[in-house]
Amino acid sequence: MRGILPKILFYYSAIASFFITVSLVLTSNTIAPVVFAILFLPVTAYFIIEFFKQIRTKVVPGKVEDTKKNVPPQKKEILSF
Repeated sequence: MRGILPKILFYYSAIASFFITVSLVLTSNTIAPVVFAILFLPVTAYFIIEFFKQIRTKVVPGKVEDTKKNVPPQKKEILSF
C-alpha cells in the first residue's frame, strides 16, 4: 500500500492539474482565468515532465540518467524564471 499510494496521488494530481489548466483556457470569458492558468502552468508542466520521465524509465530501465546532478541553473533558465 505504501508504494501504490504516492503513485495514485501523483497521477491524480497530474490529471487534475492538466484538466484545470485546459478548462480554464477553453472556457474563459475574461482575462482573469487566463492569467490564473498561466500562473498554474508550471505545476502542470512539472507533472507532465515527471509523468513522461516515469514512463521512460519503465520502457527503457537503466538508460535514463538524472540530468540535474549538481548542475547549476543556466542563464536561460534563470531568465525564463
